[in-house]
Amino acid sequence: MPLRTAGLPGAVLPVPQSGGRPGAIQLTATLGPAAQLGPVTVTATILDRAGSAYQFTWTLAANGRPHVLAASLGGGNALYPLRVASIMATYQLPLQAGPFMTLTVSGLSLAGWTDDASSAALTGMQASGSLSGLGALPAAGPADVAGRAATFSFSPGYASRDLLGTPVQPIQGQLALLPPAARAATIPAIATRSFMDANNLTTGSVVPVFLEGARIPLRIVAEVASFPTVTAPGGAVITDLGSVQAYLAWQSLPPLPVTQWWLTTAGGAIPPALAASVPAGSGIISSAGLAKAITGDPLSAGPQRALLAMAAAAALLAITGFWVAIAADVRQRRAETALLAALGVTRRDTALRLCLEKVLLSLPSAALGVLLGTLEDRLLVPAVTLTSSAQQPVPPVLTLYDLPQVIPLAFVLAVLPAVTAVLAATRRPDPAAELRAAQAA
Repeated sequence: MPLRTAGLPGAVLPVPQSGGRPGAIQLTATLGPAAQLGPVTVTATILDRAGSAYQFTWTLAANGRPHVLAASLGGGNALYPLRVASIMATYQLPLQAGPFMTLTVSGLSLAGWTDDASSAALTGMQASGSLSGLGALPAAGPADVAGRAATFSFSPGYASRDLLGTPVQPIQGQLALLPPAARAATIPAIATRSFMDANNLTTGSVVPVFLEGARIPLRIVAEVASFPTVTAPGGAVITDLGSVQAYLAWQSLPPLPVTQWWLTTAGGAIPPALAASVPAGSGIISSAGLAKAITGDPLSAGPQRALLAMAAAAALLAITGFWVAIAADVRQRRAETALLAALGVTRRDTALRLCLEKVLLSLPSAALGVLLGTLEDRLLVPAVTLTSSAQQPVPPVLTLYDLPQVIPLAFVLAVLPAVTAVLAATRRPDPAAELRAAQAA
């Protein structure tokens, strides 16, 4: 089951008619009618295709006149398309009740969006009885969406002076403009088997995770045996970054920073363009660099050289064994060779027959050796490779087979017996002497 059941929530930023990627955000906002509101802070949270979040903040005057809200995306590092996940307007509550206000946003399609007016501080003061004066919570009104313009009405609320005329401490209110999908009750996630066992969970369980002070409910939709980068004995729970960013934006919390990117490159090396474009202070690790560091490590270079020496010794032992076997076979067949020579069989025919016999034995043996060696590496190497915590590594060990070296070596081992047999067959002793020696034995 996918972690993201649909596209990221939000309104897609338009692309300029000239094509290409938009280099800036430009919206028009109007807050009115003119009221006793100070400057209003407007914050827009934008998600790219990978779930990275970008926040832009503007100051908007509540004077009933349109104001352009523009910001540069900068750098061109965002992955398009871009979506506006939330728009938050934060203001200080007025000291007395006022009329309903409207916030109009144009330049973006906000179809289906709703507004939510609140004041967490005033709610807490009313619940604890610490509000010395009068007050009313902000309240959201109806929304009107027409094309690329949307108007949201709301009551800003108020917090008046106390009985002695002392102003109540400044209390903030907030108007949140959110897409429908941002109000999801839970976020789908997957969990490793060790995490499920350690917490006695089953598929469908809801796990609360606390990030940046917010409680994020994750609903486990699937279980996996392992997951890359998860090496802790207790396992982990994995979810979609974009869905979490949208949830944090709904809670008016700062987005999570992206600290790691995994990229596929040619040969596992670092492209020069990538090294030149990353921000200062960033570290880049490549699989090719790790492999070079491991092979150059004195602690691992010794065992690797020992393995190469063992492979060379095994090949030399196999060649020597072939020679010894062929020499013994030729010695045992002297009488047979002498009889064939007496019957008129030429040296060429004898050598060809012996060569064909050895090839029919050595070629299948070499092919079977390559097959068994490959199978042994595939089964044995992952089974004996452990991390420093005595666990199977994640991702699992990748066994590479250098077939351009193995196949020629196997071919040489298969051909050498035949060549040796041909050379031995070209030396033919006196047939009569060999036959008399065989009869005497």
